[in-house]
Amino acid sequence: MKNISHICFFMVLAFIFLGCQVNPESTRTVYREREDGWFQFYTNDPSRHGTVFREVVGRRAPEPIITTPTFETTIFEIEVKKVSGNRLQGFGMIFGQVDNGRHFFVNINVNGQFAIGRRNRTTVQNPLPGNPSYTLPDQAIPGRTLATSWMDSHRLNRGFNRSNIIRVKRSYTTYTVFFNGHEVDRFSDGFISYTDMDNQGHRIGFRASVGTAAQQSFPNTPVDVRFRIRTLP
Repeated sequence: MKNISHICFFMVLAFIFLGCQVNPESTRTVYREREDGWFQFYTNDPSRHGTVFREVVGRRAPEPIITTPTFETTIFEIEVKKVSGNRLQGFGMIFGQVDNGRHFFVNINVNGQFAIGRRNRTTVQNPLPGNPSYTLPDQAIPGRTLATSWMDSHRLNRGFNRSNIIRVKRSYTTYTVFFNGHEVDRFSDGFISYTDMDNQGHRIGFRASVGTAAQQSFPNTPVDVRFRIRTLP
């Protein structure tokens, strides 16, 4: 009986010490609203490698469908921070999404860089020759390429657990981008018409990229990104 007690004791010790070496919840993906008011995207699941998390969480009610839109200036604004994960993987804001899933986005990373792009979810059976916009889901805005679209900005707070405020002001089809109250970029793009936005509502959401297996250290270091809406458009 004494030997059995010793065996049980050492088994408990082994469980405690070994349990400290791995994530007790193994691999998982969570999207939730926390008690502190932040939305959280968390994953340490290898099946998510190379994917992009997207979630539209709020919108202003659409304008009445009328022939002449209101042309009101629209503000999209969130606060965002990355708690852990790969430093170079982007996270940020989705804005202006319409019913077929098309939207714009502003990505930032922990190193103080940003990129602006758009997502095309329209399905076309026979895409037009020479027009890649029908087949490429993530695109740069006109005049830029996704491969070279990342730019440094001293207006971004760098590092993990550092909050940044992303703000976009839309007027017609011109968009002005602000980080922490400072204008950093401006572009014009008719990819989504202002009449579509006005008539379908002004949607705002969150986005976070999960790196490849070579870029992430799952399950020990999860991707953990926090967001909250500051201005509901």
